[in-house]
Amino acid sequence: MSNTDKHYVSEDESAGYASPVLDIIAAVAISALSIWIMIESLSLKVPGAITTAPGLIPFISAGMLLIMAIALGVAAVRRQRSEPVSIALDVPEELPRTGLLIAILVVYVSALEFLEFSSDVELGSFNMQITAFEPISIVVLTTILRIFWTPRLWPCLLVAIIWISFLSFAFQSLMKIPMPG
Repeated sequence: MSNTDKHYVSEDESAGYASPVLDIIAAVAISALSIWIMIESLSLKVPGAITTAPGLIPFISAGMLLIMAIALGVAAVRRQRSEPVSIALDVPEELPRTGLLIAILVVYVSALEFLEFSSDVELGSFNMQITAFEPISIVVLTTILRIFWTPRLWPCLLVAIIWISFLSFAFQSLMKIPMPG
């Protein structure tokens, strides 16, 4: 197979690599987002010791994401140099799904910003506060999983409910951090 016959499809299972140019674009975008999050997390006030800083976990997560993005970019540049390929046919296939994901995330962040409610729920000896975060996140995560993982609704809904419930419990009960909304 010559370099001109190579066609990059996607990052789906067994599909091989994405186009090096798409990986470079993703690496740049993720790096910029990571740096922005790291800068913003440093601007949060620290109420006590550094271990209680509200920006510590976002800073560490963004730092790890930045390292992975740089590794992705370096690998993509090496692949592009060793196998120069035109990506003219690859971008349109992935662009609608990528655009849809961006739109879903914009709606998600907007919904969390503008929809506010709160309800206290007692689960045995645990008191949980249900805010707009939980139902909005479950709907959005279910939608994303259905689009990118499997078209069957019940596994997507089950994963979303379990994951969002776990996050809510961990932040509210274990770390004593309220959820947005």
